[in-house]
Formats: sequence, structure tokens, C-alpha cells
Amino acid sequence: MHSWTSEGEAAAIAKFADAFNAAGGKWIDIATAGGNNSRSAAVARIIAGSPPDAAQFNTSTQFYDLVSSGKLNSLQSYAAKGNWEKVIPEALLNVAKRDGEIYALPVNMSGVNFVFYSNKVLADAGISRPPVDWDGMLAAMETLKGKGLVPLAVGGDGYIGLVFYSILADYLGTEHYNRLFTKRDPTVDEAGILKTFQTFAKLRDYTDSNWSGRSWNQATQMLINGQAGFQVVGDWAKAEFISNKLTAGKEYGCMLPKGTVIMGGDVIIFPKKGDAISPAQDKLIQAFADVKAQTEFSLLKGSIPARTDVNPADFDVCSQAALKAASSPETRSPRPRMVIPSDVEGEIEDMLVEFFGSTMSPEEGAEQFSDLLQ
Repeated sequence: MHSWTSEGEAAAIAKFADAFNAAGGKWIDIATAGGNNSRSAAVARIIAGSPPDAAQFNTSTQFYDLVSSGKLNSLQSYAAKGNWEKVIPEALLNVAKRDGEIYALPVNMSGVNFVFYSNKVLADAGISRPPVDWDGMLAAMETLKGKGLVPLAVGGDGYIGLVFYSILADYLGTEHYNRLFTKRDPTVDEAGILKTFQTFAKLRDYTDSNWSGRSWNQATQMLINGQAGFQVVGDWAKAEFISNKLTAGKEYGCMLPKGTVIMGGDVIIFPKKGDAISPAQDKLIQAFADVKAQTEFSLLKGSIPARTDVNPADFDVCSQAALKAASSPETRSPRPRMVIPSDVEGEIEDMLVEFFGSTMSPEEGAEQFSDLLQ
């Protein structure tokens, strides 16, 4: 069970299906649009006693309750045999562990704070140099608005938080951003948090009125069709550019504000269906862990393999930028869901949607955010 339903994502997940089928399996999947919807359906089946062989979750705390209730198979023996500790970054494996044991298989790493832009739209508006940070973004969006274009394509309630986190990481810097979430300490940079909400509020004037009912891939299509200049979203948006035969650095560009990446990703869990891992699950684990399958999946999805034993030259300029940023602790940060409880993250993101769709002041937004985080 998974949420990879867009055209580009469907092509990507087919690479894991090919690896599984080649090993003698028979791939049957249930694809449900929206990560929350897919996870909820998987959890419901697990609790009801009719679990799938495998399910996709984000690299996060989302599956910890299933571990605590004894619903998931340990993958520790596979990790030892496959040397996962050597080929998968510690930051990803730590999230996959509970009490020192691995219960989830990381399959990719995503940069979730990317700013994508249409080179043609920017050039036609007279913007010769794409911005490199959020202050530059504001200036560029004002120019696009003056040309009668939609400066920022926003795709749905579930992704508005990514816009906020992208601004926040820029204004706070890596050290303060990381402390904010790992220590849940909003006093680390109260001025930076307020400035983030001030910029976040300004974006209300730079998008269109249909943003809340739009999917992320529909927002990406606005860039592809020349209807909007920018989109802030994870690197999975590249799957749509790729499926439309567009090339990073040519028809579209990408930017990590100030060269820093907020890391996210996906893991696969394997619910218990008996006393031991089933033969089908064994084949699935090997397919999802395979370096070739992970590479082919990420090349189509736009992400980076969870495994580090890949050739960076295989990937485009956007993925190479993410790889470079992720290689240094000075330029990488975790997506909040990797370090805070999922219910807290949900409350924060609900508040951010409410803020963006209302006239709530930046001061009130900053206060509510800080109260929810503490």
C-alpha cells in the first residue's frame, strides 16, 4: 500500500515492482492519493488483522505506535546481512529504529524545501537571475505579480507546511532550525520565527484563490504550462517534470534556499502476518533494498536513493544539489516529522493552513506555533 499515484510516481514505483516480479513475486498494490489517506488505510487494515505485506510511510515517527503494539516485523537480520549501517545514512536509520532495532526500510531521501521555477516564465518577466533565498523570492514574486502572473503555485492543505518550513530554515539557519525542532525550543530565535510568519503572510498575495483545493502535482502543472513562476515542494515534483520530458537546468530550475536541505523521505514497513516474515515479504524486502531498484526509482521520482553506494553522476543538478547539502551537518536539517511526534506536527500544520487562509497576524501565528511546539 502506498501513496505514489501521480503519473511520474507511478512510473517510479513500477521499478520496485519489476525487481519484485523478477525475483518470482506477483506485484499487487493499492495506491491511494495522499500520504495521510494511504497510511490511515494501511493502519486500519493492520489493526483489523488483515495487514498488507508492506506499506509506505514517511521517514518519521508515524509508525512508532505500530512498533510499540507489536504489529511490525523487525528487519534487524536483513540490516545485518545487507550492511545497512554502512550504506544507509545514520540520520535515516535512526528514524527507522525503536529501542535500537530496525523496523522500517528507508528507500529514498527527499529534499522537501526545494523551490522550483519555470525558466521561461521568469525570463519573459525580465528576471534574468533566479533568486537564491527567500528575500530574493519576495522581489521576484512582486515582479511576476506585476506582469499579471501567479507568482507562487500552491498545492493543497497538506503541503502548505513545506512552504513555511522552507522560509523558516532560511531565516533561522541550520543550527537554530535544528534546535527549534529537536529540542522543541522556540526561544532559540523568536525574531526569526516572527520574520518567517511575516514573509509567510505576504505569500497570501502571491498565490491564487484556488490553492486549497489543488493537489501538489496540479500546482507543478501550472509551472509546466507557464501559468505560474514558482512552487515550493519536495523533490517529488520532479517526477512530473520528468514525465513531461522536461530537463532540470533547462526548461525548469531548482533552488535550495542558501544551499541548505530539509531532509525527508520514505520507508517501507512490513506488518506481521504470522510467526515469521512471509516468502512474499522476503522478496519485497530484497527488492526495496536493492541499489539498482532504488536508483531507478529515484531517477523517475526525483528523489535520492537511501543507499549511499550510488553514482552521483547518474542524477540531475537538483538531486546533486541535495546530495551536496545532505553530506554536511552544516547544510542539512530534518523534516519536523522526523523528530517531533506526529500529533504535534499535525496540529502545527493545521494551524499553518488556518493561518495562510485567513487574516491572522504574524504575531498571533508565531505565538500559536510556539505554544504548539513546546
